[in-house]
Amino acid sequence: MAFIKAGMSRVMNGGPMGSGPQNTHSLWMYASDDAVSAIAANGYFDPHADYLNQGDIVLVTGKYSTAPEAGLLTVRSINDGAVTMSGGKIGS
Repeated sequence: MAFIKAGMSRVMNGGPMGSGPQNTHSLWMYASDDAVSAIAANGYFDPHADYLNQGDIVLVTGKYSTAPEAGLLTVRSINDGAVTMSGGKIGS
């Protein structure tokens, strides 16, 4: 599947980690029927690139309507609208 904007919400803004708006980090929550492994794939969050910053953290609930699984992701980089994430599924 693809990124669904309605599944993404900012939970909290963090303090600045330098100068400029790109250095303010946020905590996000995202819920989707996609598996966490698909959500963690590079490019999944590209449609939301304008709202994310490098270092943002995303708490994920994947497969929420069938077999919920949790994930913890970090935005590693954003280059020309291409979002690269790190992290993945947590728990068993």
